[in-house]
Amino acid sequence: MTTPTDTPEEVEASRDFQDFQDHVDEELTDEQREWLTGEEQVKTEEAEQ
Repeated sequence: MTTPTDTPEEVEASRDFQDFQDHVDEELTDEQREWLTGEEQVKTEEAEQ
């Protein structure tokens, strides 16, 4: 996820990270994916407050 205020470096890093996540996702079991997405949701909720 990028925002209009992100620097080109941040946009690139975000894109790289997304590619990395997609790659990791392919190798995860359902249980691991569930755990990871649960962690992500917690971080997102904390960031929004």
